[in-house]
Amino acid sequence: MRISIKTTKGRKQKERSIITSITIEYSNQCTVSSLFDTIISMKNIILTGIKHSGKSTVGKALAAAASLYFYDVDAVIEETEKISVRSLYTEQGEAGFKKAEYQAVIKILTLIENNQQSGKAVISTGGGICANDKALSLLRENGILVFLDVSEEVSVSRIIENSKRSGSYPAYISRHNPETEEDVRRIYHTFYTERVSLYKKLADISIEADTGSDYHASVQENCRKILSYLPNHSI
Repeated sequence: MRISIKTTKGRKQKERSIITSITIEYSNQCTVSSLFDTIISMKNIILTGIKHSGKSTVGKALAAAASLYFYDVDAVIEETEKISVRSLYTEQGEAGFKKAEYQAVIKILTLIENNQQSGKAVISTGGGICANDKALSLLRENGILVFLDVSEEVSVSRIIENSKRSGSYPAYISRHNPETEEDVRRIYHTFYTERVSLYKKLADISIEADTGSDYHASVQENCRKILSYLPNHSI
């Protein structure tokens, strides 16, 4: 199976490309029927991983490829709380954020359960879901946890680049008052090592995420890797 992804550039320079269409080309080994059988037999696909690992981008593409609904936990939090997840964490602290995250997971699972067409979906989680036992427990009961594993260098480089646009670092970095990019990398190393170790222990499936320079090819390859783990599916 080949997944072709078409995107358009955001109108502003800082906006990411937007996925506008996805075409699935089936090989002789992968028929529409086999994909349908796979969708019927599987649980919700829950994407986990450290911040900026591509969960939302891959999740949207994967959902489109499998004709499933897509939900983003952070997006649901922001829609419900009317505030960004970073601001919510800053204003209400870890406890307040975890409560909002847990409520967002309940809301998503309720929407999925009430969906008569499928009853299954792709869910993208926030980078700290591994530290929210209540939310994580609900997700584990209702789906397959897929860990998108990106290298430390790729991850920290994305965080540094994003900070240049947003003007701030995530709380787990900013609380240490880094003065240089080298400080950021040093602080992040400990955080990354601990988080990745935890995610690997929690995951049902771990995917070494493709992070090549070709955006389309990387998203396509990561979708292919995930789909290859699903039952009755040939690629």
